Amino acid sequence: MKSLKRKSRRYHLNETIEDKINKKIGKSSLRAFRNARKKALKQGLSVVVKIEDSLYKIYPSGEREFIKKVAPDVKVNRKSFQISL
Repeated sequence: MKSLKRKSRRYHLNETIEDKINKKIGKSSLRAFRNARKKALKQGLSVVVKIEDSLYKIYPSGEREFIKKVAPDVKVNRKSFQISL
């Protein structure tokens, strides 16, 4: 029985490591998109962004142009469980 519990702990630790990696990926991608947006605006290009449930075209001057309404984000409730033997 103890060996099974040890394995489940290892699995739980691996899951935690995966969570940390996923958070880092999320932060890195957010940073990359922000940098790309700043670079495009700096070069005089316009960008399209989603603000709440709407799409806007943002010009280098800071002016916003409404494009259209979009569906709200889908929220995913993450649930975890543990099986003990």
